[in-house]
Amino acid sequence: MQSIADIDSFNEDKLGYADPIEELHEHGSRIVKLTGLKNQNTGYTTESATETIAKIDNIVQAR
Repeated sequence: MQSIADIDSFNEDKLGYADPIEELHEHGSRIVKLTGLKNQNTGYTTESATETIAKIDNIVQAR
């Protein structure tokens, strides 16, 4: 995963692809469910804490 710190380095190969995302609200947390990822080498960030990242990981593993 590479960060895009400079707009001049932003190009299509830095982007990932996913099917439509789903936003879930559970126990006061917001979870963004990503499915249909086509490029497993691209990364994404969440604005939530480590606990939410673990929930996302569990959702993906349950698929």
